[in-house]
Amino acid sequence: MKFSEEIKKYLKNKKQIKELLNNYSSLPKANGIYIVTNEEDEDVEFLDTTTAITEYNGRSLLYDKVKLIEKYNKGNKKVLYIGKAACDNGRLQKRMSELLDYAQGNCNNHRGGRALWQIKDWDKLMIYHCEVDCAEDKEKELIRLHKAEYSVFPVANWRE
Repeated sequence: MKFSEEIKKYLKNKKQIKELLNNYSSLPKANGIYIVTNEEDEDVEFLDTTTAITEYNGRSLLYDKVKLIEKYNKGNKKVLYIGKAACDNGRLQKRMSELLDYAQGNCNNHRGGRALWQIKDWDKLMIYHCEVDCAEDKEKELIRLHKAEYSVFPVANWRE
C-alpha cells in the first residue's frame, strides 16, 4: 500500500489552523489522528525563527532551516505532520489544543511537530482530524508508509 493512496482515507474534517486557535470546542473528544497539510499551490517557506518556545532545558528547539527545506523537498509536500490522540495522552480536542497552544508559545507540552511553527504563515495550514480506535498504531503506520515511499518522515515528524 502506498502512502499517497492510504492518506486520502484520513483527510476529512478539515479546518484552517487560524480557525481553531483558542476555539477547540468543535473538535471531538475521541481517540484519533490529526494531519497538518499545506493546501496552497506553492511550497511552504521555512524560517530561522519560531512562534513556539525556542529553548528547553538550555537546548535550542529550532531546527536548521536548510535541513527542513531538504526534508520537505524529499517528502510529500502536502502532508507536513501526522499526530495522534490516544487515551494515554489526550483525546483529539485536548491534543490538538496542546499542539496549537504550543505553536503560540503558550505551553510546553507538545513539542512534537515543532518544525511546523518555523513555517511562514503556519496559521494558514490546514489540519484534518479523523477518529480511529488505535490512534497510535495508525499514526505509526502512516509515518512508516510515508518513509517507505519518500525515504524520509513527513517534514515535522522526526520519528515513528
